[in-house]
Amino acid sequence: MKKLLLSIPALLLGAAAGAANEREAEALFAEAKDPVTDLTVVPTSLSLEVGETLQMVATVTPSDAGHKVIWESSNDETVDVSVTGEVFGVSPGPAVVTAIAGGNTATCTVTVRIPEDTPVTGTLGPLTWDFDQGTLTIAGDGPMPDFDGTNEAPWTSFHNAVEEVVVFEGVTHLGALSFYNCNNLFRIELPNGLRSIGEWAFFRCDALEEITVPEGVTEIPRYCFAECQHLKRVLLPSTTRRVQESSFLYLPELMSVTCLATVPPAFGPDDPVGKSFSVKNDTLYVPAGSVDAYKADRMWRSRFKTIAAIP
Repeated sequence: MKKLLLSIPALLLGAAAGAANEREAEALFAEAKDPVTDLTVVPTSLSLEVGETLQMVATVTPSDAGHKVIWESSNDETVDVSVTGEVFGVSPGPAVVTAIAGGNTATCTVTVRIPEDTPVTGTLGPLTWDFDQGTLTIAGDGPMPDFDGTNEAPWTSFHNAVEEVVVFEGVTHLGALSFYNCNNLFRIELPNGLRSIGEWAFFRCDALEEITVPEGVTEIPRYCFAECQHLKRVLLPSTTRRVQESSFLYLPELMSVTCLATVPPAFGPDDPVGKSFSVKNDTLYVPAGSVDAYKADRMWRSRFKTIAAIP
């Protein structure tokens, strides 16, 4: 980087000194360099084992443009990439490695494989589970056990590889922490026979954009859907009676919540300021005959910019 800086006017160098990161600095220097007409990376897709490394190569055109190539990973928990483009498999799952130079980008899709000795099927009390090509299925009759820091869900070692969860009819409870930090999970299918969900069950499922909680569930537990960064739409069933503390905390992209309960559900005793919904820029849709009741409820009206009848 020092060799590059020597050829840059002092004014730009001073501005770059305060840049927050290399990418910002590169943007500051862009006008002082020849434009990049093309950027390619090799390979454009690859599969790694956990712990395996591979050196990627980026080609900038023209070769003397003078732009530093910056490398980024879409998911550092799955794939790490060094400043020189060396890729390292951290944990099973997909990620995209991006090279950036002079406003141009090129990408490589990386898949870190599940180790061959890792179980991808098994039992959980009365239930069975199976993982295949990104989809985790859970079947049987009865409740899933709750998990904690010493008793983790059996798919925890490859949680970033889980992209879909399908729970079949007969499962009555989803365990606490069951899908914690499955940040590539984008689709969840839950059965109508489900009766309860454990705390932190879907915490930080960043790829999830919508969730439908099935009829029969009466309580949304603490931190259940908290910090799901891209969650936009939530549907709560008519059986909802209570929304516990921080169950929907910090959802920056939340657009709408639909609650089918005719009586406004209560907020948990540990949620005196309505932390269950933390972004007051979304819309709450409720049954037409219940709009006034929700608007009269201090907790609900303090959390939503608009309360309206279900379209």
